[in-house]
Amino acid sequence: MPFIVPKFIEKEAKIVGPLTFRQFGFFLFAGVIAFFLYFTIGKKNLPLFLIIIGPVIAIAMIFAFGKVEGRDFPVFLKNFLSHQQSPKMFYFQKKTIAPEILHFKIKKGEEEKKEMEPAKGFTKTSLQKMFVEIETKK
Repeated sequence: MPFIVPKFIEKEAKIVGPLTFRQFGFFLFAGVIAFFLYFTIGKKNLPLFLIIIGPVIAIAMIFAFGKVEGRDFPVFLKNFLSHQQSPKMFYFQKKTIAPEILHFKIKKGEEEKKEMEPAKGFTKTSLQKMFVEIETKK
């Protein structure tokens, strides 16, 4: 039985009508700005209010729906700004570590090799033949 692979796993759920929660947040923020601008500028000078609120709505739409090479615009903007603020010159700085000198003293008792017994099914001569084959790489 083949496994079912889920598709569109990066898709956000629609929370408020056809908008995701993030998109709704951008439009809500633009609406709050428009509300304050209306009561400060809009009642006295409506054409100036419309001129100012146009770019605010356009920026909200870009943030809500804009994509740059498959990434959301806020993610792209965050990556762009962090790249612009990071240093561009990298210098190689080799860390020098003082070498350690190790001294080993071999005791006379350890120099002698101990004989190993062959495993079951192997005779001493067959092990010697295998050893010669491995050492000569035939």
